[in-house]
Amino acid sequence: MDGEWEAPQIANPKCESAPGCGVWQRPMIDNPNYKGKWKPPMIDNPNYQGIWKPRKIPNPDFFEDLEPFKMTPFSAIGLELWSMTSDIFF
Repeated sequence: MDGEWEAPQIANPKCESAPGCGVWQRPMIDNPNYKGKWKPPMIDNPNYQGIWKPRKIPNPDFFEDLEPFKMTPFSAIGLELWSMTSDIFF
């Protein structure tokens, strides 16, 4: 029950008469209908407009803060902690 499953050993009837016949490998049979690795056919899409890009619209409220580290001073900070366990104490 514990650990990885291992396939049971199956006796190879050809190895009973020939010592050390080695690991069994299934025979490879040529497939005359094999045409190579399958790829989906490429179909032309007349509505294709290229790689999608979002529209660029002007934002009148945009500004670049060149000194983001300069803030108004504050003297307190509030934290809200939600927990589903009752074992958290402050």
